[in-house]
Amino acid sequence: MPRWPHQERGVGQFRDARRRGHRRIVLTSPTGMGKTVMAGDLIADELASGGRSLLVTNRRLMIDQLSRNMDERGFGYGIRAAGFHPAPHHGLQISSIQTEYSRVVRKNVWETTEASLVIVDEGHLHGGKQSQAVVNKYLDQGATIVYLTATPIGMNDIADVLIQAGVNSEGRACGALLPARHFGPDEPDLAHIGRKSLTDLLDATEEEQRKLIMVPGIFARVFDWFRRMNPAEKPTILFAPGVGESLWFAEQFFSQGVTAAHVDGDEVWINGHSYASDRKARDAVFEGSKSGDIKVVTNRFVLREGFDAPWIAHVVLACVFSSLQSYLQSVGRGLRAYPGLEEVTIQDHGGNWWKHGSVNADREWKLTDTARSLAIERQVRLEQKQDKEPFRCPRCAAILMRPNCACGFTVDVGRKSRPVAQADGSLREYRGDIFRPRVRTGEERPDTVKLWMKEYYRAKNSNRTFDQARTHFMKVHGYYPPPDLPMMPRVGDELSWKRRVNQVDKAELIQKEG
Repeated sequence: MPRWPHQERGVGQFRDARRRGHRRIVLTSPTGMGKTVMAGDLIADELASGGRSLLVTNRRLMIDQLSRNMDERGFGYGIRAAGFHPAPHHGLQISSIQTEYSRVVRKNVWETTEASLVIVDEGHLHGGKQSQAVVNKYLDQGATIVYLTATPIGMNDIADVLIQAGVNSEGRACGALLPARHFGPDEPDLAHIGRKSLTDLLDATEEEQRKLIMVPGIFARVFDWFRRMNPAEKPTILFAPGVGESLWFAEQFFSQGVTAAHVDGDEVWINGHSYASDRKARDAVFEGSKSGDIKVVTNRFVLREGFDAPWIAHVVLACVFSSLQSYLQSVGRGLRAYPGLEEVTIQDHGGNWWKHGSVNADREWKLTDTARSLAIERQVRLEQKQDKEPFRCPRCAAILMRPNCACGFTVDVGRKSRPVAQADGSLREYRGDIFRPRVRTGEERPDTVKLWMKEYYRAKNSNRTFDQARTHFMKVHGYYPPPDLPMMPRVGDELSWKRRVNQVDKAELIQKEG
């Protein structure tokens, strides 16, 4: 099977990084651009050279998915997970990280496999202590670790190299991805829960997230716009603010004559009937969605990763994504190319476009990216008008970068507006830009040098990078410090901004005058 250029490039860069001695590598590519194919090529390389491979995941749903993918490649494999009989003679093992931790690390009743290559699927989910305890076991025996992810955020502490295999525009050009059309029928009022900024939202509790969305009349608006935007009832996936709310949405759709299913880690609900969330029940949901027998599949986040359903034509966001990572992973379920589909429709009731930007955009990742640093960077770019805020068409609710809408309406540039749902469910019209320029700058603060020195020593004691220190400074004080302050990397030394403060000699930094 021919490989796309970005796949060949990603595999080639991985091989080069490994030859250079790197053993903790992130391989990233947008959802739908064939990371599993690249993983299969790495496994084939390893087996051909006499090595062994371990493919790790953290969800039973994803074990099912990976098993099907490896079957398609013709690999023989064993599965190291509860409920499966071991088959250690195979050079490829598919493993549940929970089982590995329990039996290899905690109880010490299993040995590690002899894997020389460990591929960690959805690698952004594996930064926790349990996953890293397993990974370290394999590092200690000399294995190379490669983390696969579409969103390499918060991975600086678990990897040394980031390889970016493609961006969204490449995916559309090669036919792997579809363009998305984003619509914003309404959005919640952040002030409703006392949150005002993107970074505030990162700290919102799950209960606060529910309060944002689950206001009176929410289903009526979701259903009304679903009917308007998807009259043919093409296959749809809905993301809800909680598990209970996901089931509630499925029940409400079914009560309106639209076949629906809900999926969570324990239960599958299909058109009024409940089943245990096993492979048979989940397959029934996926097959029903593909055939059109089930029009709407609802979930909280269980289908955010590892759910390959390229036939999805309509994505409903009945939730607020606090992080860019959750947003891209979830909406990515609908971006894969599929015969007969020319685009995917996003029906957003969470105001997510404004917070995180277009899912069609190309993103250049850095290993030092965190959810907070990305939120701060976007907010600052919008406040300083480095990025343009979009328009919302009052007629069809399309989110636009130009005032002229495909529906024929022309937005009055001076009267940009959007409907915001209040706590009582009523809609209030908000006008103007969401993000207003800040008036404070570092140059206007006479104590900026003193504040930065405090930040420098705080970062030095807490093992943070200069980039993280700069981002934290902005969060606390409301502006980025000028780039030429004492105890900063010298102007043009971008590499040092990625290094930990306590690992950079003071002599390498800008010195105080005099």
